[in-house]
Amino acid sequence: MYAAVHRGNLPMVKWIHSNGFTESVDDEALNRSARRGNLNMVKWIYANRPERFTAQAVGDITLNGPLRVADWLHTNYPECVPATLDGGFIWYLREFEMLLFVYARYPQCFTPQFVKNMKKHLEVSMLLSELGWLDARFPETK
Repeated sequence: MYAAVHRGNLPMVKWIHSNGFTESVDDEALNRSARRGNLNMVKWIYANRPERFTAQAVGDITLNGPLRVADWLHTNYPECVPATLDGGFIWYLREFEMLLFVYARYPQCFTPQFVKNMKKHLEVSMLLSELGWLDARFPETK
C-alpha cells in the first residue's frame, strides 16, 4: 500500500484495499501524493482509509503543494490549521495565488518571520509585484 500511494498509483491502491490488505499509509506517502497534486488519491484515502493529515502536513502542503489540494485540505480538515509557517516560504509555482490563499485562510501564519522569509524569497526570485503586495501589507517587516 505504501509504495502504491508513494508512487501515486490509485488503481493499485484501490486493488490492494479491495483485496483486504490493511497495511497503513504513513505521513510521507500521504504528503507526497498531496504535494504532487494527486487530489484523486488524497480524496480516495480520505474516503476509504483511517489515515488522516496532520496540521504539520497541511502546513507543508500549503508551502509546497498545489492550491487545489491545499484548498481541499482546508475544507475537509478544518481542525488541521497550521499554527505557523515560520522557517519556510511558499515554493509552489503559483506563489502569489498560494500567498493570497494563506492570507485569506490562515492569517495567523503571517508572522514577522514568515513574512521576512517570503520577502527574501520573492526578492531573490525577482517576483516584484508579489513583493510589493507583501510590502504594502507588512511594511514593518524587512
